Amino acid sequence: MKKLLVIAIALLMSIAIMGSALAEYGYTTVSKIPQAVDFTFEVTFDDKGMPQVVTDYPYESTGATEMTLVYHNGEYEDISLSYDFARKTTNIGHSYYEGYNTIQGDEAAANAIKDGTVTLDDIIHIYTDYNSMTTTDWFLSYSISKKAYIEYEERTNSQGYDGIGAGGERKLISYENGKMDHSYYQKRASNGDLCITYSKEGKILYADIYLYEGANKGFYDYNRATGHFSGKKLSELGYNDDDINTPAPAALGDKKDPNLINAFIARCYKNILSREATAEELKSWRQDLSSGSKTAADIVDQFAASKEFKGTKRSFADMVETLYLTMLDRSADPAEKADWIRKLQNGQRLKSVLNGITTSQEYINLCETCGLQPGVVKVPVIIK
Repeated sequence: MKKLLVIAIALLMSIAIMGSALAEYGYTTVSKIPQAVDFTFEVTFDDKGMPQVVTDYPYESTGATEMTLVYHNGEYEDISLSYDFARKTTNIGHSYYEGYNTIQGDEAAANAIKDGTVTLDDIIHIYTDYNSMTTTDWFLSYSISKKAYIEYEERTNSQGYDGIGAGGERKLISYENGKMDHSYYQKRASNGDLCITYSKEGKILYADIYLYEGANKGFYDYNRATGHFSGKKLSELGYNDDDINTPAPAALGDKKDPNLINAFIARCYKNILSREATAEELKSWRQDLSSGSKTAADIVDQFAASKEFKGTKRSFADMVETLYLTMLDRSADPAEKADWIRKLQNGQRLKSVLNGITTSQEYINLCETCGLQPGVVKVPVIIK
């Protein structure tokens, strides 16, 4: 008679459309990740007493190739069970830590799982295993204790369960209570790694470089004030100076359409400054808005406060119309325009109009459609 160890988990996630790379999609909530779907699994033992992972995770629709469960005997990983979807087989792996692999051999591993000598790790791993320079691998992590997916990751030049080769990149998003908490970017050179951790808004929290060989061997910490790593430029350490401007993985909501972002920037220049943006201006604002380091409100507020705009000497009616055309992509209706003109005539600042627009649901919805962080323009408090 088979011995049976059953561990079943019902995950409360829904299938979404298949996405592409993190650079194009903003997975601000875990439900946006198309591979984060409901599944159950169990560990059974076959007639030979070997453990088998049985799961209903939808490999066909998500493109996953493997699921791995890890068991511990003390602090270190001791046994792993990897379910291969294509072969419908479960492979037993043993510790990578030399000297800590106290349970050796498949039969011993099976017995350790049966009798509880080893305990199941809290994290279940679901992933692809192409190990290719050209194909992006993705990885999902699910916490049993939290009953939720907690990380989503993509790697280029992936080399197995937890590695990337030279020239590879890793983009990872961590979730707390189903919502994005922070994200991470790693770029591997032939002799080290550039690592950047971002806030959920896409701002750099900290960054460092570790080079494990060569003339510059050592650890280099990022200084936000200078933009250097322990006094050195990125180009001096084997990277591109622009690598520090890599957009944070999924800093924004929904898919970021660069055409919609470009259109928003173009409206700011055309409507507020009455001119076209230069190629350099367009590139700079696009990077800031795409990464989430600047909000849509930031750019409009900066332009409206500029000498270039104030020099146009527009009427109150023209100012209100300009802001509506820019921020809501429509004209102000007569009642809205009349109300704002009256308030401006009675001494309210232009920031009051900006604040009213940036706190409106219409503006927030438009920004979400464009893949922009909305932001809010605050009205300064005047102390008399």
